[in-house]
Amino acid sequence: MSTEFQVDEIITMHSPFTDEDMLVHFRGLMGGGKAMVIPHPKGLQMAVPVEWLSLTVETKTKGTTK
Repeated sequence: MSTEFQVDEIITMHSPFTDEDMLVHFRGLMGGGKAMVIPHPKGLQMAVPVEWLSLTVETKTKGTTK
């Protein structure tokens, strides 16, 4: 799963605590099931579980949103 993300790619992070989806920039894997992300467009970098991350609709459809 984690190999599908590229550095600087904008992806979706879903937090199970707030039940919100947020766009983030993927910065890379940290090990231990964590990934480093930065909220889009601005924010502080943070480590989150890789299972919270998924491709955005824009990424899946090559730049077209619905």
